[in-house]
Amino acid sequence: MLSFGFLSVVAPWALVGMVSLPLIWWLLKLRPPVPRRILFPPLELLRRLVPERESPARIPPWLLILRLLMAAAFVAAVAHPLLNAETRLFGSGPMYVIVDDDWAAAHRWPERKAALDELIDQAQRSGRSVALVRTAPPPKGASAQPVQLMAAADARALVDNMQPRPWPAQRQAAIERMLEWASAGEQRPGDVIWLSSGIEAAETAEAATMEGLTRRLRRLGSVSVMAEPAGRLPVVLRPPENAGNALVVRAERPAAEAAALGRRLHALECELVAATGPADGALALLTSLQARGARLGILTRNARDIALDTLRHCALDAFFDPAHVIGRDEAAPKPSPAGILRLLEAWGARADDAVMLGDFRFDLEAGRAAGVATVSVDPSGAHPWRALADRCVDSLSELCAG
Repeated sequence: MLSFGFLSVVAPWALVGMVSLPLIWWLLKLRPPVPRRILFPPLELLRRLVPERESPARIPPWLLILRLLMAAAFVAAVAHPLLNAETRLFGSGPMYVIVDDDWAAAHRWPERKAALDELIDQAQRSGRSVALVRTAPPPKGASAQPVQLMAAADARALVDNMQPRPWPAQRQAAIERMLEWASAGEQRPGDVIWLSSGIEAAETAEAATMEGLTRRLRRLGSVSVMAEPAGRLPVVLRPPENAGNALVVRAERPAAEAAALGRRLHALECELVAATGPADGALALLTSLQARGARLGILTRNARDIALDTLRHCALDAFFDPAHVIGRDEAAPKPSPAGILRLLEAWGARADDAVMLGDFRFDLEAGRAAGVATVSVDPSGAHPWRALADRCVDSLSELCAG
């Protein structure tokens, strides 16, 4: 294979035909005039002794150029040109392919198989053998496929029958098998391609992380890791937790994606602070509660710094100790009762002595789960979660009146 930047040709010898183009030009220019059919009768022959028209002795330039282009196109077609046939592979030895085929790879499996097919096509064009390892273990009772070098056609047949497996991958064990096989057979260096799902448990030991395993794979040659971009990674659903009268299922995004979304959410919350104002009757109620010696706290699903900024913007920050403002990062978010229980512990108070005020279902569910009294605040008067509230008010001013 011969490459010219992004263009490659499978049969470079065919390009020798381009050298013949000047000869074709010369031959076409020497083409004799096209024979003409003339009737024999003598009178007609005498009449045409002086011809009124003559056949051209040369081919018109446009026809000559057209025929040369046709010849050049034929030569190029025989050379079998390919666009972007050579990508990230630089070695000349075998191609070692590691495939994450666990549950995390299932959501975009057709795209992953297409990437595998492209890699195998490159190996076939380069005449390179392929060794393929799957990181998801086989079903119980079955043995893992032995690691071996195979022709590209055999690797393609293996990939065609490959399907993701609905359990976690065991990357370290799979890569250990490949490294042991390579050491035993003294395999020569090549290209290592890892089609990763992009998911890694936070508690993974250093030696089993993708970074640690990638360092070890460099014994086999240059390592390229192909993974989904952050926006396409799957979401992890944790086992449900019992939160009193509800089951809470936590959905977790990968760290990189979660961090990006967290920054975006924080920016939106900062914009909303300027548009926030105190609820009707809030100042009077807080003043009354502070005069009675009540302990006040805030439990929010927003970030803690956003809650503090909102209090300052509404001129209500003097009523709250910053230590008693709990955001989504300080305790499990509502409807979990963790934040309420933390405040009760900090105050040394019992659940019977506390009240949870809220305007949404999660507020009332958290209060019920913590065993405290609940008050629903809804200016519209609809109170859709009335069953979760011990008292319903349309305005905080109603609580000031007792």
